[in-house]
Amino acid sequence: MIEVFRISPEIGKTYETATYTHSTGSWPNQKYYAKEVTYVGKFIKHESQGYRDNAIHWDTFLLEDKQIQVYYTYEGTTCFREVI
Repeated sequence: MIEVFRISPEIGKTYETATYTHSTGSWPNQKYYAKEVTYVGKFIKHESQGYRDNAIHWDTFLLEDKQIQVYYTYEGTTCFREVI
């Protein structure tokens, strides 16, 4: 299992993304784990459409001159890891 984090990406930094499948502990010491992560590149913007329970949110990354969108899950299981 790979530890991942429920963080908001920062513009200009590079990331991997995953949907966590397992967590341990309780807030504020909860940890999240995924079976695999995917490299998505440099974060360039966050967007959303709709509001409240009907809203969708996604982040856009730049990877080798292609824009990659990562959509947030309704359940809140979308996670990231910063790549240094």
